[in-house]
Amino acid sequence: MKGDSIHTFENGGKENGFFCMKLVSFLSQEREANQLDPEQFSELWATRFNEAKAGSCNYRDQCPVYKKNTAKAPGSSTKFILKQREMSKKQFNGKAIYNPSGKAGEYSYWACNFYVGCSNMCEYCYCKKGILSNVMGQNKAQLKMCFKDEADALMVFKKELIQNRTPLQEHGLFFSFTTDPMLEETHKLHWEAIYFAMENDVPVKILTKCVGSWIDQLCTEVHPSWKKLLAIGFTLTGHDELEGNSASTKERIRAMADLHKAGYKTFASIEPVVDFVSAYSMITLSRCVCDLYKIGLMSGKKYNAKERSDAECFFEMLKGDTEQKFYLKDSLITLLKLDRNKLPEQFVRRDYNLFERI
Repeated sequence: MKGDSIHTFENGGKENGFFCMKLVSFLSQEREANQLDPEQFSELWATRFNEAKAGSCNYRDQCPVYKKNTAKAPGSSTKFILKQREMSKKQFNGKAIYNPSGKAGEYSYWACNFYVGCSNMCEYCYCKKGILSNVMGQNKAQLKMCFKDEADALMVFKKELIQNRTPLQEHGLFFSFTTDPMLEETHKLHWEAIYFAMENDVPVKILTKCVGSWIDQLCTEVHPSWKKLLAIGFTLTGHDELEGNSASTKERIRAMADLHKAGYKTFASIEPVVDFVSAYSMITLSRCVCDLYKIGLMSGKKYNAKERSDAECFFEMLKGDTEQKFYLKDSLITLLKLDRNKLPEQFVRRDYNLFERI
């Protein structure tokens, strides 16, 4: 059907150009049937498109486009079948806690989003891109519309955490993909949720570009046993000029050093890679105070031959650094044409447990 794109890339589609009007139609029907607010619809949109890009569209049994294209390639590859099985696992999609998919799923099996929007105002923010950027990419954090107020949000969070406590204890909980959890306007609710999670033996991972009094409080006032359940990460790109109101790179690395010295696990998100020289300099500056580096490319960026050469040089330098742990996101694995199964042992997989190394 002209104008309709297939639901899988196994038959030669291009991921960066993926779009399917049939999928949009099914999404619209689901939004109306479930009376989803804009934030909920945004999360559903991302989830359903990532499922489709992985070759396991949620609506495949109803879709004539999917049936037509899979009929052309009856011998689906092993990779396609494995992706279908992975995406068919039961997903939890609560108001606060959910199972991320796609690129977000590489960071954590479980995540919590209370707010959308962020006052850091980073120029490269992925929330500012795409059809729902007017909702997700606001310059001020707003409580999601599915919550009446912050008290309601916390009550919902507690219920969803207890409901999923066992898998959360195994995999941990990430804050947050749709805002910075340590902003002045967001940190109060996040800390209440974080404390409740740790009281229930759920490990917590925080990713931020903020520093402040909470750093000193963590270093001096938090119960020592909680240090086994809390990992703090900082985004480090080496480009403060792109990161608006965020704390400076120097301040973030200093905060990471203080937290690491106090006994917390720390990690760095080297994402997006603006350029590979800056990315490697961030690793060099923080290597003694960082337990894990997660490295990913700029969303939607096309890399030329010079940049691919820089990426290869970057990878060779990481191969020589056997004292650190690195997770290379799929975007970088694809650019470098690597086989994740053949990487040296310092290159960990998605299921690497940072907390077991305490």
